[in-house]
Amino acid sequence: MENGSQIPKTRKELALKYGVSVKTLNKWLERAELTFSNYSFTPKEVSIIYGKLGHPKEEGTPEYGFGIDNPEEAD
Repeated sequence: MENGSQIPKTRKELALKYGVSVKTLNKWLERAELTFSNYSFTPKEVSIIYGKLGHPKEEGTPEYGFGIDNPEEAD
């Protein structure tokens, strides 16, 4: 798996990585109590997001929602 946290990402790029819309990504960030003021994320912010939401699945494998790596957290 690539270390995607090394480069800045826009909300759209990050949403595509997770296989969701920008609107859904924003909801996930809100639920995880992560607030960012810019449209783009710095590498440090991407690392924080990955730490809270988990890394996106490999390309071609759909992501089904917030907390998928720990389904008990999704309730």
